[in-house]
Amino acid sequence: MSGVLPAAVTDSSSSTINFEMERDHRVSKENYAERHFRAVCESEGFTVTRLLERESLGRTADFLIEFAPSRYLVEVKEKQAGLEFQEFVDEAAEKGIATAGRIIERRNGLSKIVRDAATQLCETPEPADFRIVWISCLHEDSSFQFEQLERTIYGMVTLTTHASNGTVLGTKPCFYYQFNEMFGMPSIDAVILSGENGGRLCVNNFSPKLQEFRRSKLYKMFGTAVWDPLKLEASERALVIDGDVDRRDSKALWRFIKDKYGVLTAKMIESQFSGLISVKIDEN
Repeated sequence: MSGVLPAAVTDSSSSTINFEMERDHRVSKENYAERHFRAVCESEGFTVTRLLERESLGRTADFLIEFAPSRYLVEVKEKQAGLEFQEFVDEAAEKGIATAGRIIERRNGLSKIVRDAATQLCETPEPADFRIVWISCLHEDSSFQFEQLERTIYGMVTLTTHASNGTVLGTKPCFYYQFNEMFGMPSIDAVILSGENGGRLCVNNFSPKLQEFRRSKLYKMFGTAVWDPLKLEASERALVIDGDVDRRDSKALWRFIKDKYGVLTAKMIESQFSGLISVKIDEN
């Protein structure tokens, strides 16, 4: 998913030159996350157009990208590293070494970011085939934030699975086990998580355009870096709770999974443990 900004296109046509000058002017005002998004998409052959907000229209999405025959509205949100991570780095710098353990779970703050982006996309009058939320985590803590975001948008947990005789079968992700954002925003086709070293496309199975989106260039561009719950379930790599079950009732969730898949389960408490050593480099 890495991309290099291409050189400006030149043309003898005055209209083309003016367009490029206007586009370059807009690019200069884009933040790092937006420039990174543009570089990735243009490197994959997409035409990228910055949408300007107008007071008469209210808020609009950040970008329109095109790869014939599809048009995508994209709202780019930047998520900085959290305070906990910065304190972890500062401690290592001060003491030479630091460790940190953090629980991986759904976060209401991340939920708000996703919902706000979805609302902005839906309020954009520009015609498009698909609507995409693009969240940039362009920092050293991106892997942790990816995990948090996946649990927020999918209500995902990891379950240990057991046969009826108690034999441990392994672990599997379970989608929609908790409250999730995807169910409440069927007009959004996917949420993309973007980091310095790659990204992940999280498909919204509740979108009425699901099958069409799976055939799109953007979906195919991510290759194996796609979270598509129904496909993962079909290949027996994930569990999906797709019934009317109270997500606050752990016993009801346990029964639903047992009846659907014939396995016994237990929810895991997930955490990430990190260590950091600060080394002073002698430049002499």
